[in-house]
Amino acid sequence: MLGNILSTGEQVLILVVLLAVGFLCGKIRIFNDQSISHLSAFALKIVGPCAIVESFCRQFDSAMLRAMGIVALLAFAAHALYAAFAYVCIRGGKEPTRRVLRYGTVFANCGYMALPLQQVLFGADGVFYGATWVGVYNLVAWSFGLVFMSGDRRQISFKKLLLNPGILAVLVYCHMPKGQPGVGFFVRYAASHTS
Repeated sequence: MLGNILSTGEQVLILVVLLAVGFLCGKIRIFNDQSISHLSAFALKIVGPCAIVESFCRQFDSAMLRAMGIVALLAFAAHALYAAFAYVCIRGGKEPTRRVLRYGTVFANCGYMALPLQQVLFGADGVFYGATWVGVYNLVAWSFGLVFMSGDRRQISFKKLLLNPGILAVLVYCHMPKGQPGVGFFVRYAASHTS
């Protein structure tokens, strides 16, 4: 128990230090708006997908796949509940502000930064199920989330949905040759050195 608390505290401290370094780099102008934009794109398009692929590089059994399905259903249900809550509770202000607040309520930052913490707390299984949640998050964010932000249902695009970084990571994993150590090593190396 104490070991889990210390490990969690250590991971939270690491995240705080990373945030502080990023903040400091912005304040002393090591990072400008353009470099921040590039780093954000790198995190979204490279780090996140590598973390997702790395979490799925493991042996599967039927019980895990059933549990994965349950986690996915729970993630969809939670996002629907969050959306209902956002519509009911966020009413005032101008429409653009309401959209941003509602989006922020529904779509928490559950991406790649949470996966190292899940690894410490719950091991490889926790990361596997966490990545499943992130996969659902990506599906919902790149479909319903676009409508949430724009107010326009025409923003839903099968192409955007299929080609978002999280879904591409799952598709890449599904087409990786199994049993070849170089592939798994590369993905684990890239994920561990970028997150």
